[in-house]
Amino acid sequence: MLELSDELLAQVGWMIGDVLSFEDRGDGTLLVCKVSDEGADQLTIANERLADGTEPVPTSLDEL
Repeated sequence: MLELSDELLAQVGWMIGDVLSFEDRGDGTLLVCKVSDEGADQLTIANERLADGTEPVPTSLDEL
């Protein structure tokens, strides 16, 4: 779990409940971004498919 202060949340425009993505930049840092509502919906669907054993649909990040 990563706790973020109210001040930081306000500064970047995030709210409790927002879905964040983490990207390893390969230099010891992470890029943290808010996932769009559409992206969050797609992530929820993907997690549900994995949980119920449905075969994943092969795709690349560029296609999303």
